[in-house]
Amino acid sequence: MPTISQMYELINKLDPQSRTAIIALIDIKAEEQMEAVASKLDLVMNKIDALDQKIDAKINALDQKINALDQKIDSKIDSLEKICNAKFDSIEKRLSFLQWSMMVGFSAIALVVTVLKLTS
Repeated sequence: MPTISQMYELINKLDPQSRTAIIALIDIKAEEQMEAVASKLDLVMNKIDALDQKIDAKINALDQKINALDQKIDSKIDSLEKICNAKFDSIEKRLSFLQWSMMVGFSAIALVVTVLKLTS
C-alpha cells in the first residue's frame, strides 16, 4: 500500500482531466459506502427503538404488578389490623367484665360479713 505522499506524487503526474475523473469516481464510491453506512445505521436505530419499546413495556408491566402487590399487601394489613382491633376490644371487654364481677363479689362478701357482724 503506497503512502499518502507516494499517492500524491502519482496523482500530480496525471493530467487534470484524469485527476478530476479519478476524484469523481472516488466520490461516487464514497457516496455509495456512505449510503450503505446510513442504511445500516437506520437499521440499528430501528432495532434500538424496538428494544426501547420492549423495555418500556416490561417496565410498565412490572410497575403494574408492583402496584397490584402493594394494594394487596395494604388490604391484608388493613384486614389484619381490623381483626387485631376486634380481638383487643373483646379482651378489653372481658377484662372489664371480670373486674366488675370481682368488685361485685367483694362487695357481696363485705355485705355478708357486715350483716353477720351486725347479727352477732
